[in-house]
Amino acid sequence: MLYPLVSVQNVYIFPGIPQLLERAFRNLGPTLFKTDFQFITGEAFVDQDEVSLTNRINELVEKFSDTSFGSYPSLVNQFYKTRLTFETTSQQELQNIEEHIKSNMPVVSFDKLPEENSYEKITALLENTQDEEFRKNLKESLEIIEESYKRYRPEEVSICYNGGKDCIVMLHLVYAYFKTKYPDGKLKSLYIKETNTYAEVETYMKESIIKYKLQNVTISLPMKQALAEHLAQDSMIKGTVLGTRMGDPGSQYQESFSPTDGDWPRIMRINPILHWRFQDVWTFLRGLSIPYPSLYDQGYTSLGNPDNTEPNPALRYVDNNGVVRFHPAYKLTDGSLERQGRKPKNKS
Repeated sequence: MLYPLVSVQNVYIFPGIPQLLERAFRNLGPTLFKTDFQFITGEAFVDQDEVSLTNRINELVEKFSDTSFGSYPSLVNQFYKTRLTFETTSQQELQNIEEHIKSNMPVVSFDKLPEENSYEKITALLENTQDEEFRKNLKESLEIIEESYKRYRPEEVSICYNGGKDCIVMLHLVYAYFKTKYPDGKLKSLYIKETNTYAEVETYMKESIIKYKLQNVTISLPMKQALAEHLAQDSMIKGTVLGTRMGDPGSQYQESFSPTDGDWPRIMRINPILHWRFQDVWTFLRGLSIPYPSLYDQGYTSLGNPDNTEPNPALRYVDNNGVVRFHPAYKLTDGSLERQGRKPKNKS
């Protein structure tokens, strides 16, 4: 190393600069922390609150008394309620603990980083699903996206992204394929922002734009004008990928590749999830642990803006205390009721 590592007896003073600190640990770690004793760590994600799990956790700790356990409740995670960690010295013991937890607690599969190696994970989901309709729709989507990048160069494609559930599916699919072909590239995206929006959606948009490293442009204009402005700013764009699904306004007039017509700006509209069912969207999002705006966990099934959207009445229920609540969107079994939460427009 190009700098000294100061030590006083058995106390070592590492540099405060992160890059140098990391280098010091990497170079000297095996020497300073050498030991024949090794810990093996694991974790499990459980769809039950920590208080309800208390007895089972106590039984777990008692049964595996030589193992160190940790329990961490989550009030905001959309896929699990409690995270359990364990640290032991034996691979066999680790396996025994995992089997015990699976047998006694509602364990869920959770991926902390669904955007990493995303194409491989989508392929695994495709191969493992038992839903033939979902399999067909997902396979078709991947083929449409692949065809898009055969027709157009990466800089000629932009996605139209607004943070809604359908757009999230579209984004993740395009991103997964894009990264396999252009690992160092950035997806172009357009966010057509309404005047009145949900704070939850705005927060999600900011986070997801960063997470997916999008080259994003935000324009607050009606859709036609926004698209024209976007193309004026970037004349290279020839195709825009949408999250349109059958049932959306105007979807009946579109196909996988549909050029704009009339007085709309000239561009190819690409619709990779046009034929997806409502349940397909949630099979994809939940199956890959892809985050989504928290409004969907509050009973909203189709997001517009605060003026025209409310929780879906089909998800309404009354809890044990007599309080009216709403099940999350993925609990809706009848996809034809997806837009029941959209308020009708006032007639003048």
